[in-house]
Amino acid sequence: MDFSKPDLIDKDALVFSEYVWSTIYGDKPFPKEYFGNHQKGLKALGLKIDSNYKDDDD
Repeated sequence: MDFSKPDLIDKDALVFSEYVWSTIYGDKPFPKEYFGNHQKGLKALGLKIDSNYKDDDD
């Protein structure tokens, strides 16, 4: 997996996430529409990115 930049998701991360999901939820479909970049799927949920948000590096 490439951790050189934030939210850089590759195929291996998706496969791993699907595996972890299946161990918890069994045959329930993995929600790929919300996987990866934090902005994906927000519009469908009626959400948006807060342009005033500042990361506090905790």
